[in-house]
Amino acid sequence: MEVSGQLSNQAIKETINALRSLTRDNVSTTSWAHNSPVSEPALRTPKRVCRRLDPANVEELIQGYVDGVPVDELAVRFQVDQSTVQRHARRRALPRRSPRLGPRQSEEAARLYLAGESLAKLSEHFGVATDTVALALRRAGVTLRPRRGWPQ
Repeated sequence: MEVSGQLSNQAIKETINALRSLTRDNVSTTSWAHNSPVSEPALRTPKRVCRRLDPANVEELIQGYVDGVPVDELAVRFQVDQSTVQRHARRRALPRRSPRLGPRQSEEAARLYLAGESLAKLSEHFGVATDTVALALRRAGVTLRPRRGWPQ
């Protein structure tokens, strides 16, 4: 393909044509393709495995949910996603369980927080999120300390 035309830069026309001929003549497409990052195979995400639980396993899963077994444990035990456990519970019209602190745990959290423990330490201690601990403390009437580095 020749570079020419009314609006092309005639001064570099020969240089462009020489480069094109070098590319066409001297570089094999196979060597270029092997060095190109585009030619490497793309990493694929692992194929999702869909598991259907038989009715007996669904009953066992629901019984575990009713007995208070944590959702993540049920998901591992039955090799399903946590959303699948929640979906089966919702189909049975069971109340959604969210990790909360019970009355005794809330009292203990308030006592520890007022003694100087941080929300992060309390959340680790009780195995729940920091927001869950903060909510329990507010419900117990505890005023939360300002966060470090945040405007007051």
